Amino acid sequence: MSEITRLRTLVGLEQNDIELIKEYSDVIQSELSKHTDKYEAWFHNSADWPKETSPFIADYLPSFFSADYSDHFFSVQYQQASHWRKRALDSGTAIASLTQLRDIFINIGGDLMDHQLARSLCRVVDLAQSIQAVVHHLDHVLIRHQQSSEQEIKRASRMFNQLSPADQDGILNAYIEHYRWKLKAYRLALGDTPNEIALPLSKHECTLGRWLDSGGMDELPAQFQTALEIAHTRLHKLAAMAVDDVNAGKPHAVTEYLLDLEAASDEITSILYDNLTTRLNVMAIEDTLTGLPNRRQFDRDIDQKMAYAKRNKTNLGLLVIDIDHFKRINDEYGHTVGDEFLKALKERFTHSIRSADNIYRWGGEEFTALVWPSDQDELGIIAERLREGVMKQPLMTSMGTLTATVSIGAILYDPEKHQTAADLFKVADHNLQTAKQSGRNRVVLI
Repeated sequence: MSEITRLRTLVGLEQNDIELIKEYSDVIQSELSKHTDKYEAWFHNSADWPKETSPFIADYLPSFFSADYSDHFFSVQYQQASHWRKRALDSGTAIASLTQLRDIFINIGGDLMDHQLARSLCRVVDLAQSIQAVVHHLDHVLIRHQQSSEQEIKRASRMFNQLSPADQDGILNAYIEHYRWKLKAYRLALGDTPNEIALPLSKHECTLGRWLDSGGMDELPAQFQTALEIAHTRLHKLAAMAVDDVNAGKPHAVTEYLLDLEAASDEITSILYDNLTTRLNVMAIEDTLTGLPNRRQFDRDIDQKMAYAKRNKTNLGLLVIDIDHFKRINDEYGHTVGDEFLKALKERFTHSIRSADNIYRWGGEEFTALVWPSDQDELGIIAERLREGVMKQPLMTSMGTLTATVSIGAILYDPEKHQTAADLFKVADHNLQTAKQSGRNRVVLI
């Protein structure tokens, strides 16, 4: 059942009503013309409508006595409601205008002494009101979406402002743009022209498309890539259909697939939001320069690993590592080279440590490691392997190779002596200070 058929059934407009109106069509047109000036005056006085323009589109009044209450009638009423909306005529005034028209039709029926005709015309007014209510509803939904979307966009901008500039320019802006797509879809359905809406129709021209084409797709988890590609393609196809329908003077046709368009937009923003949240969560526990777990993650892990070691009576070792004279590198070569040095050092560490062990960027030139040695002697061997791995081969930077050494304080966890993580770290840090005071480039394990 089409929408216009459903609405005709809803208001009780039957075939005998249509036939009666068709019989009186010429008379109704003649009688209505006598009331048109007064009806327009009501708009000028009650709705503050400009006197130099008519409040009606060309086919509006004739549509009521045309006896054709099919898709054309739906289109005319829809466009009239959109016309009023664009000119800021509120829904209450629009409904009141139909009440005025209803009174006119009742008077025409009375003048013709045909009350059945009046009832039939009133049912047509009811049908018009039902169609215009669709537009009023879409407008109210659009307003709610505008309010909620701006709040969400502000919240997301604040929430993700710690992301890298590249992420903010790419995935964050793609999220914001596509969050607004549903607003643009509703505006098209309400009769706003494509020229009034910045709407890139090619999926390669929007912010998301440019980000995906520049490698963004590879940054997404594999399980989301296909879903995002399908939703993104569907969204742009539906948007192109909407633009074609509006350009053809059929904005009401957009309502037939508006929910599908909105669902595609929601699916895209949901995937992007999940990925943004994942990136933010990773940032909270990952050092942005080296990609190593950061101090926050170390604080979480050391408590868990100490509890595991105590419960399972296994050995846990802590290493606190400091780059010797790192300040000289920054002072002599600059912080950019210093950052390159830290990245290269991270690679050296990860190649020197076992897969079961973990190394962390503590901050500045300090690193920590949590390892699982069989005993204290093996802990010393692990620490020496890290130290020698740095010392034996220079590290590559844009200024050439740089040599470096590290000092390491090590301690084997003893549940009897180390009640808390702070107790354990204090001893390891003390051993580190001893290593530095003893000439650096050494391991101290006491």
